[in-house]
Amino acid sequence: MVTDDVHIGNGGHDPSAGMAITPGAPIVIGDDVFVGQGATILGGVTVGAGAVVGARSVVTKDVPAGAVVAGVPARILKNGVDHTPANREEQQS
Repeated sequence: MVTDDVHIGNGGHDPSAGMAITPGAPIVIGDDVFVGQGATILGGVTVGAGAVVGARSVVTKDVPAGAVVAGVPARILKNGVDHTPANREEQQS
C-alpha cells in the first residue's frame, strides 16, 4: 500500500536547464510493502517484500524483506515483521 504524498524517484533534474543531471536507477518495491504518508524512496533502492516504510522517511538504501524502517535517512527499527494477508488472517482466527 502506498499512502498520500509519497515520492518515488530515480533521478534528478535541473529545472533551469530542463535536463537530467543524474542518471536514473531502478527502484524495486516488493509485494505487501506499506509506504507511509510523505515518504520518499530514492533511485537504486530495493524495498523487500512485507517491509514497512514509516511516514516522512527518506529511503536511501535497500530495505530487507520484513523490515520496518523510518527516519531521515531511513534506518532499520525492526526485522522479521510479517503483515502479509495470510499472516493477518491467521492472527485474527
